[in-house]
Amino acid sequence: MIDLHSHILPGLDDGPTTLKMALEMARAAVDDGVTVMVATPHTLNGSYHNPRERILEAHRVFSEALVKENIPLKVLPGCEAHLCSELLKEIQSGDVLSFADKGRYLLLELPHPFLLQGVIAFINRLNVMGLTPVIAHGERLPLVQQKPSIMEDIVNAGALCQVTAQSLEGSLGRRAKKCCQELNSLGLIHLLASDAHDLANRRPGLSKACKILGGMMDERDAHHILSTNPSLIIGAGENYVR
Repeated sequence: MIDLHSHILPGLDDGPTTLKMALEMARAAVDDGVTVMVATPHTLNGSYHNPRERILEAHRVFSEALVKENIPLKVLPGCEAHLCSELLKEIQSGDVLSFADKGRYLLLELPHPFLLQGVIAFINRLNVMGLTPVIAHGERLPLVQQKPSIMEDIVNAGALCQVTAQSLEGSLGRRAKKCCQELNSLGLIHLLASDAHDLANRRPGLSKACKILGGMMDERDAHHILSTNPSLIIGAGENYVR
């Protein structure tokens, strides 16, 4: 399995504070069947600013530690970029990391609340630049929980929607779980990820949620979400299968 959203790099944000903790998370992810994970530390969210070079250095050190500890997990660099007034300038300067540093897809965190027309305008700007935004944990956005069809407007503007494994499981609250179900009924789930932060409340792993997702849709659609789509994103293929 490929996990496209995680906070596994130590000391960069509200994920693990030590290398030991990060390695324990990696072992847990591998035990659950994850083979590839994208490290997506927060940036520009008002608490953390993690520019490109800082993430790449942390990624290098962690990757070396994984090899040394014989943990068979491939970690790729990325970030979770918060939509703010500085973001476009940071992207244009090259300081914001796309998925796997391929320059094609970007994990985008929306503020609470957000203005729909402003988000659509920003997505249009990114699309012109050749970037497709992936909306982080769309099911946990309060406005989307209130009106899931808002995500349809966002997707139609040129974005993709990622939902969180623990939301599907129900451990992040009834509203998040219900929103996942409603987004699925609208055909608006494109990706599943852990958004892992630790081993307690925000743990790594996708297997349980994968089984739930598989029961919500036909096999072909589930395969796209769980395999085809994440593979294309980290490989930055020319085609994207929805």
